[in-house]
Amino acid sequence: PSAADAGPRTVLFLGRLEHQKGVDTLLDAWAEVAPRLPGTTLAIGGDGPQARALRTKAADHGLADRVQFLGAVPNPEDHLRRASAFVLPSRYEGLPNALLEAMATGLPCVATTIGGTLDVATDEQDAILVPPDDAAALGKALYSVLTDEDLARRLGVAARHRVVAEFSFDTM
Repeated sequence: PSAADAGPRTVLFLGRLEHQKGVDTLLDAWAEVAPRLPGTTLAIGGDGPQARALRTKAADHGLADRVQFLGAVPNPEDHLRRASAFVLPSRYEGLPNALLEAMATGLPCVATTIGGTLDVATDEQDAILVPPDDAAALGKALYSVLTDEDLARRLGVAARHRVVAEFSFDTM
C-alpha cells in the first residue's frame, strides 16, 4: 500500500505563532494538500500574536476539521513521535531547534531555504527545502513526503543520522 493509503497521518508544526514562522503560508499550502489526502491532519503546536488570525484563516480555507491548534506545547516529544512529517515554513531563523528535534526523531522534514535551516539540512538529502512564502512549492513538498514512503523513510533516516553526527550534545 502507498503512504496515501496508510490511514490517518499528521503533519506537525512547532513554533511561535508569529509572522516570522510562515504559518499563514503553511495554511495556504495545506488548503491545496488536504483535499488530496483525506484523513490527514495538520497539527500546529504553539501560541503567539497570530493565533487568532491563523485560526480564522484555517476556517476561511474550510480547513477547520483538518487543522488542529494544539496551543503551547511544553513537551513536544509525544507529538513528534506521533507525527508523520514535520514542517517549518519560516521566513527567517537562527538555529532552528524545532527542526533539529524533528530531525533527531527521524521524521521527514519540509522547511524553507533560509539561513539557519541551510545550516542543518540539505535539500533532497535529509529534508525537502522550499523557498519561503511559496505555498505551491510547500504544498508539493508536503504531498511528496506524505505519499512517497521511500522518500519519507530515506529523508527521516538521513535527518536522524545528520543530527546525531553533527549536532549531538557530545559533538557540540
